[in-house]
Amino acid sequence: MSDRRTLTTHGDIKPFVRDCLRRSGAIVEESGYELWEVLLSDDFSQRYPDEHLLLTFDAEVARETPESLFVTYGSPLLDVVVDQAKMYGKYTRLYWPGTSLQPPQNLVNKIQDQIQFLRCRPPSVEMIWTAEHLFYAFFFVCTFQSFEKTEELLPVVIDGYRGERRDDFFQWWDAMLPAETPAYNYTPASSLSAVAAYDLACSIAEHSAKERAQAIYDSSAVFRRRELSKIASYYMETEAALRKKWEAVQGDSADGADKQARLMAQIDATRADRQRRLVDAQDRYRVRTDLRLDHVLTLSVPRIHVRLNVQSGKQVIQPVLLYNPLSGQVEPIRCDTCGRPVTVVAPDKEGRFVCGQGCD
Repeated sequence: MSDRRTLTTHGDIKPFVRDCLRRSGAIVEESGYELWEVLLSDDFSQRYPDEHLLLTFDAEVARETPESLFVTYGSPLLDVVVDQAKMYGKYTRLYWPGTSLQPPQNLVNKIQDQIQFLRCRPPSVEMIWTAEHLFYAFFFVCTFQSFEKTEELLPVVIDGYRGERRDDFFQWWDAMLPAETPAYNYTPASSLSAVAAYDLACSIAEHSAKERAQAIYDSSAVFRRRELSKIASYYMETEAALRKKWEAVQGDSADGADKQARLMAQIDATRADRQRRLVDAQDRYRVRTDLRLDHVLTLSVPRIHVRLNVQSGKQVIQPVLLYNPLSGQVEPIRCDTCGRPVTVVAPDKEGRFVCGQGCD
């Protein structure tokens, strides 16, 4: 992570501070409007006098909340964050901090509450085991160059086992202090390679960057129309004045014909200049996007595998579900037809579970 992102032209240092704190292993939670409650990790607590902080990036909120720490350019905390960011490399691996993982006693109830099996008997548990799962967190820096330049950090987390994006990952990862070395010993689950995960993350990041670029372009619509209207009005008035002069010399002597020719040339030049100015103005608002990988985290988290026996008619289907102890959730089943994660499933004729409401 580079401290260069603290100097972006739009001045939004909040994502930089948040991501650096997260990367250090600090616990960061929103506790109110523009207020973050932070428990610093060892990396930061050794460099900053207070371990527990209430941060805000809004000057008005800081005035209304005297116990909060206002973070802005020149703040001692920001200096510590920048110094810490300089120490990080491009790749970091972090681990779940526990030593052992036990399934909850009400696991079957959780499964029945969170996954609905249509046209089936209630499921029973055939086998339970725990495995270490890899999550790849790719952090891309997106630079958007338009009428102004902005830079944003775009995180994309890939679940290596399921081969899909996990937008909810930091909701439960941020609630714990990760370890730099594992204190547990679980067999690694099968996973996408780093290259395959990166290819998937690039595709997702490119799509997200395009959507963000379009949003930036759309946000400038009022200013764009106003500028284009001013340009069009100016040249319409200029051309009207020249046209009036041209009409005034009609029917004059040979000298008048020369004046008409010069005026018509000026009218043609005005039209051409107007077109150039309109194209230049449009181009100034067009959003050019640059996307590059900034750093990568590999995050290791144990999850509990649960093989079920689910009877439908005469057939018994044995799907494997995942229980995530950090979120306390049974994760959705992937439809065997469309591949979407779903919580309502039904058996098909081939003994597979598919979308219970029908595939899109």
